[in-house]
Amino acid sequence: MTIDPQGDTGDGVVPSAAQLAARSSSFRIITDRWCAILQESEEYEDYTFFELGGTSVAASHLVLQLWMEFGFRVPLSALFENPTLRQFRDHMASTLAEEEIRGG
Repeated sequence: MTIDPQGDTGDGVVPSAAQLAARSSSFRIITDRWCAILQESEEYEDYTFFELGGTSVAASHLVLQLWMEFGFRVPLSALFENPTLRQFRDHMASTLAEEEIRGG
């Protein structure tokens, strides 16, 4: 079951408390890693990674940390295609839901 960033499954099914808790935990992990690498607070969630001083090396570190945290490869292109924290978290929420369905 895919859950959009607002917690809606799109099929009228309400996500379970466990699914919402996992999503919240994932958002916190992604936010913490992003902020630590950029040495910025999450209040800048609508600025791009690169506007906040991120470099390609820092981007590589971020996706590597998320790979180690979540257990699947996060392509570097995901960050370039979803450059703000808000966009990247939403992308990762969809990716995590897909990985869960696959059993990954």
